[in-house]
Formats: sequence, C-alpha cells, structure tokens
Amino acid sequence: PGQAEAKEANLAIREAVAVQLGISPADVEVGGLGLPEGTLTDRDWQVELPRYSLVGERVDFILTAPNADNSVRLRVSPSVYSWQESPVAANDTAPRTAVELTLKRLRSDTLRGEKPVDPAGSWESTTTLRAGQPVTTSRVRQTPDRREGDEVGVVVISGGVEIRTTGTLQSDAYVGQTVPVTVSATKYMKSGRWSADGYVILGGS
Repeated sequence: PGQAEAKEANLAIREAVAVQLGISPADVEVGGLGLPEGTLTDRDWQVELPRYSLVGERVDFILTAPNADNSVRLRVSPSVYSWQESPVAANDTAPRTAVELTLKRLRSDTLRGEKPVDPAGSWESTTTLRAGQPVTTSRVRQTPDRREGDEVGVVVISGGVEIRTTGTLQSDAYVGQTVPVTVSATKYMKSGRWSADGYVILGGS
C-alpha cells in the first residue's frame, strides 16, 4: 500500500496520490520536482508517500528506482493539488436565503480545507455568497423543514392515549431532532421530536 510504479517520476507520484485519494490520476496536479530532465524518464519509479497530507504547497515524497547497475533514491517536495467537481453558488445569495447550486471543477487549494456540501441536499446561506463561490458546510446550513414561529401540529402521548393539538415552534425544525414548541391549549413551552409527517411529538418513546 502507498506505492506505485511508472516510467516517469511525475506520473508515478500522480498515480500514487490518486490511489490513496480514490480519484483518477487526471485529477491530480503535481508541480515541478526540481530534477534534471534525464532523471525523469526510463525508470520504474516507486513512490513512498508522506504520512500526513497528500496535497499542499510542499509535499515530501521519496522516489526510488532499483537497478542492478545504478540504483537511485531521491527526496522531492513538489506542490500537489487534486481537482474535483464541487458545488458553487449559481447566483449572489443573501444570508438565510435558499442557495441555488451549480457544479464547477475546482482545485483543492480553492476549498482551503473546507468540506463541500452534498449537491443533492437543500441548503440556505448563513453568510453572503457570491456567484461562483464554493459552497461549503461553513457557509450554509440545511434548509429547515419548518421555521421558528410557524404554527404546527402537536401530538401529546400519555398513557397510550394520543391528544392532537397545535403549537408554535420556538426554533427551526429538522426531522428527528428535538424542538421547543409552545402548546396553544396550555401556553406552556415543551420540547418534543419533530417527525417526518410534520408534527411535534411530546411524550412516548
């Protein structure tokens, strides 16, 4: 694990990094190795990968080329970047506004270590986004199912009996999460689970 063979050192590094990241070698960019041109060819290079990050401004690799007559062992520190299709904002977007996504091929340093969102999800911005800006988990949040202040149905379960009433959400609601709600009939605030069918469930399991 962590080794690859190729006839050219740059390609050997690209292939080794691609295997570790689970991407295509075409999606790995390796900067200059600083070696004489003749060193880069006619070798079956083996690559020893670094223990830590595989991408960045300077990444340390060990290149070895076993040969009965002329074995070679080199340390190189090129820049390494990966490319991937990532979601970006299709339009300028204000905070607390639904984000329209489009996909764009981005280099890893553009993301600055941030995690892109799932483009299949529904998101709203937590800050101002500009058209073309990467959409990452630090800049958006999942769109809530219902919002603070909405009137919703409430199901009170007690002793095997269900009582249905209404209430007002005191925070945004997401399926499966606990949410505070003020029950209309009693004016008391309770906490219950927001269900997939659109009710706050109080009591029960």
